[in-house]
Amino acid sequence: MNGAGAIIGRVATSSGKPVADAGVLIVGSSPAHHDLAARTNSAGEYLFRGVRPGVYEIKVSAYGFAQQVRSTQVEPGATARLNFTLE
Repeated sequence: MNGAGAIIGRVATSSGKPVADAGVLIVGSSPAHHDLAARTNSAGEYLFRGVRPGVYEIKVSAYGFAQQVRSTQVEPGATARLNFTLE
């Protein structure tokens, strides 16, 4: 996918501990962008590759924590980093 970027980040608790197996959903701002879902690894990290340039809403949820929603923009060939702290 030419010009595609990536979205990466880490999900942790307010005390800095990684949140493993958290659900991460990215939702595109236009019909041309497909929704993508992943789960964090044991270090609380997630990665989406091949993301089309544009604005995305990222939703993170994990059992026992409040869901968080933030937005980011993916530029062609660039990586957007978005870390979350769950309460």
